[in-house]
Amino acid sequence: MTGHVGHALLIPAADFTTPAEQTYDIKGMSAHTHTVTLSAAQLTSLKAGTPVTVASTVGAGHSHMVTIGCA
Repeated sequence: MTGHVGHALLIPAADFTTPAEQTYDIKGMSAHTHTVTLSAAQLTSLKAGTPVTVASTVGAGHSHMVTIGCA
């Protein structure tokens, strides 16, 4: 995630097997946390190699637009 050091997102491989809406914590090494929720359709898009952009929850007085891609 550009512009904000420390936040990280790891999606377990199992979440792509039978995609269903999932919420992920993106705290990473940051001093505060946010979460992002991905729909089944978004997980399917990621599995197909198409990046998706979602808004995080508000934490520490701000939120983030998070672009996620799978390598």
